[in-house]
Amino acid sequence: MNTETHDPFPTALRADLHAAAGPVGDSTAFIAQATGRGRSRLRRQRRNRWGVASLAAVLLTAGAVGGAHLLEPTPLGLSVAGPVLGQSEPAPTPLKTLQGGSVEIEPSVTAAASDTLGAVVEAHLPGWSAGSNVQGWRSPGFTQVIWETTSTVTSPAVTLGIEVRRTAPKDFSDMDVQCSDSASCFQQTLADGSFLTVGTRQTLVQLGSMPEPARPVEPFASLDFPDGRSIAATASIAAPDIPVDSVYPADSPATADALRAIVTDPRLQEVTIPAPL
Repeated sequence: MNTETHDPFPTALRADLHAAAGPVGDSTAFIAQATGRGRSRLRRQRRNRWGVASLAAVLLTAGAVGGAHLLEPTPLGLSVAGPVLGQSEPAPTPLKTLQGGSVEIEPSVTAAASDTLGAVVEAHLPGWSAGSNVQGWRSPGFTQVIWETTSTVTSPAVTLGIEVRRTAPKDFSDMDVQCSDSASCFQQTLADGSFLTVGTRQTLVQLGSMPEPARPVEPFASLDFPDGRSIAATASIAAPDIPVDSVYPADSPATADALRAIVTDPRLQEVTIPAPL
């Protein structure tokens, strides 16, 4: 049985050649050569197509990887700490509340007032702003910021206290009560409508089991405004070193005139504190 596979390609090619160009002398050899060259060309084309396809696949893969890197930001050598999982901002410290219902003023407000008070005191009593402390409270009916410092340059030492207060609007019909316990007192309505009181008063200081309380004469000054604002300054012998029959040091620069200059300093009128509760 003949198992040789018949290839129709040479026969068809021979017929086409005869039709196109007439008889060929050695058509069998010519067709064999042409067939071999054609098949070689087909094999080369297949190899080229496979090579191009393989190269395209490599380029696509490289492009995908490279593209991903191109999308990544280039490091700048700087690092920014982001939020740590599970961490949150610390809760602000709650404001203190006293038994009577007074609530501490926001520390930022108190600190701003303290800066202004310190600058004013330093302008009129140089060196007296060192070691100061301040507190601020909102109470039913009034708000107050109290600034205080003690100077030890005299004997006995002297404590200077300044209070900025805010209450409801008021008139000055009963302001003379500020002079009721005073050794000397001066009061005046100023051009801006504020009411100034300056003087010295005898301050009662109870010394526990001591038989007689000390009653030193100490300077004070206050400035009150119709809208309920007031500024008061006092200078007193520093506790607890107050012997019986203490006398306010005559060489202390914290005199009544110095306190008047402090309370009338325009910068203190700019101190802002919240309204009462």
